[in-house]
Amino acid sequence: MVREQALLSRYYPEKTLLKFQEIISSFSKKPRLAIIAGSGWGEIVEGELINEFSYSSLGIPFFTEVEGHAGKLRLLKKNNLTFLLFSGRLHLYQGYSFFEATLPVLFSRLAGVEAIVLTNSAGSLSFSLPPGSVVLIDDQVDLTFYPDPILFSPPFFDKEIQEIFKKVGKEEGITLNQGVYVGVLGPSFETPAEVRFLSRFGDMVGMSTVKEAKLASLLGLRIGGISLVTNWGAGMSSSFLHHQEVLQTAASLQPLLHRLFSSFLEEWGKNANRS
Repeated sequence: MVREQALLSRYYPEKTLLKFQEIISSFSKKPRLAIIAGSGWGEIVEGELINEFSYSSLGIPFFTEVEGHAGKLRLLKKNNLTFLLFSGRLHLYQGYSFFEATLPVLFSRLAGVEAIVLTNSAGSLSFSLPPGSVVLIDDQVDLTFYPDPILFSPPFFDKEIQEIFKKVGKEEGITLNQGVYVGVLGPSFETPAEVRFLSRFGDMVGMSTVKEAKLASLLGLRIGGISLVTNWGAGMSSSFLHHQEVLQTAASLQPLLHRLFSSFLEEWGKNANRS
């Protein structure tokens, strides 16, 4: 954990490291997987609750909730798999620094996690991905124009994680698409002209994920990414775009997403127990 400790000592106050150590030492079992839940995703991942912490207990005293983001860290167990669920996100547009916004990724690595699944709600940039589409992220484009504080290698989304999602998706009768995620800063939704521009680079657009994936890659975590397409990009339909639409679409797909992730966790647990 030399690299992780170096990041902590350079970019975080000492009290954050002490908080991390205190919380991680309270875990009765080491988590093998972490999931960061995007807007409206928090309730679709379930398990036996072992511990629960507020984000403020992770050393973020000024956490401000965005609707659809609860701001809770849970240590959960499903069958034989122990995993972390971060229900809520820290966004750059809220004024957080790079390392504050990606703090759940660093915490996960320090806790012993080997793989992380990044979920988000996204707008469609492609008419082949209507609202309600579930998309495996196979690459990303960082157009946040927010400078990275250190040099990163490009993140690679793990093929085995994708294959497991495809397998359980097929078993559950859930169509999974694949596409490129474009990350922007936000918080405003894109204009029609911006949507046309962004469609040259990717298939869906959102305000998260890209920085988390970069840090996860640096720390040696295996990365999975899933976007739930909740709306057309501006100009692709006649409807007015607002955050409630995002939450309503996510809520309507809760049963489908619950089945998908329940099956994924069961399958990942089998693989983890064999390793």
